[in-house]
Amino acid sequence: MTRLLLLSNLAFLFALVSRPQLVFSNVTISIMPSIFEKGEKQQGGTIIAPPDCTFPETCSYVVNNWLSGSANSATYGIVFDTKVGSRNLYFYYLRMYLLKSTTAKVYMKSGSYHVTQDNLTKWTKVFDGTVSPDSNSRAIIDFSSSRFYAPAGSTVAFYISYGSGAAFVYSQTGTFSNADVSVQSGHLMTQQRGNTLPASYKYGSGYDFLDLISYGYAPSPTPVPSSTPSSSPSSTPSEAASTNPTQAVSTAPSVSLSNAPTAAFSATPSEELSSAPSISFSNTPSAVLSSSPSKELSSAPSASFSNEPSIALSSSPSEEVSSAPSISTPAPVTPTPAPITFDTCNDTTLRFKVQVNGRSVMRDCKWVGNKTTIQWCNIQGVSDACRDTCNACSTCKDTTLRFKLNWLGGSKMRDCTWIGETAATELCKIEGVAEVCPVTCGICP
Repeated sequence: MTRLLLLSNLAFLFALVSRPQLVFSNVTISIMPSIFEKGEKQQGGTIIAPPDCTFPETCSYVVNNWLSGSANSATYGIVFDTKVGSRNLYFYYLRMYLLKSTTAKVYMKSGSYHVTQDNLTKWTKVFDGTVSPDSNSRAIIDFSSSRFYAPAGSTVAFYISYGSGAAFVYSQTGTFSNADVSVQSGHLMTQQRGNTLPASYKYGSGYDFLDLISYGYAPSPTPVPSSTPSSSPSSTPSEAASTNPTQAVSTAPSVSLSNAPTAAFSATPSEELSSAPSISFSNTPSAVLSSSPSKELSSAPSASFSNEPSIALSSSPSEEVSSAPSISTPAPVTPTPAPITFDTCNDTTLRFKVQVNGRSVMRDCKWVGNKTTIQWCNIQGVSDACRDTCNACSTCKDTTLRFKLNWLGGSKMRDCTWIGETAATELCKIEGVAEVCPVTCGICP
């Protein structure tokens, strides 16, 4: 029995005898039967599975058992979907029928190509190279070194782009499948230009990939966590976040900020204040008093009396008489602090934050003097903090750097603006503050 098909001026003659033959341009091309026995890694001398494949235990294939095919000079590729069955897969080989050597690119992505995603940089390019037909007009695209993971029940799209028109053969046999994967009919494509999925060929959809897709079986996750962690990370991240945090802190911070705060407070406070206040009040008071009173009254009285009377009188008298008469005490006399004089040119003893080789580091004036002094003194704010080391005694201005200050039992990063807005009289008495903030502390001559 014979069949004759004439498409696009290309004649394909199939003699359906014990071994079918394809006649094209007076060249006889054997169509090898689709045989893939256990342990066999080749079809007609062409490798179609990686060395770790043991058919059918660890790998398999799906094949389009076609009897007719076509080629067209206006077609430069094909795009189609595959639907994965109940097992996790790794795709790693494609076999197709070629009429000539050409360049080829293979793009893959999770989800259907029907879902708008024309930007090919959002796809995964698993192959980019030259392919040539063998004596049976077949070629293999091997991307086993970058296998594409396809979880059970998912849809995975393929886009195969060729550098020449009429280079590959396609069919119109419809969807073909096995128990693991179903290969859907797709679209023929025009020539690819840049990183955008090209327009469909004018004849539209209903065209099928020829002829074989090889894959391996990927391990499935266990239903419950293992009692001990794995020795190395998995090749792909988990689909959902873990319900419990890890027992140990990671060695590096996460790439992006979390969307929610941690369930528990950190063991140590941060060195710098947050840019915004906390959403809710803390359950316990802070270990040290705030440097300035709150601007608004609290909604409830304090749990215990203060040890000292308030500075200002209450706006209205109390409703009940006190159980004991008030004791009149003379107002305390606050001695006037001795003025701070700027009669010497001193470095500050405080440590300050500077940018060194693109990193923020804490340094002091001794470090500036031991290094390339001129280079470090040229950093904005350093010469104002280290006047003696930087030979800048003729200037008297506040540094713009942030410095570490011991205040009310804690160590904080502050600047001269904060000193002036808080309690300059008291803070300027702390060693090193007047030298780094002479204008705020009023000691400039």
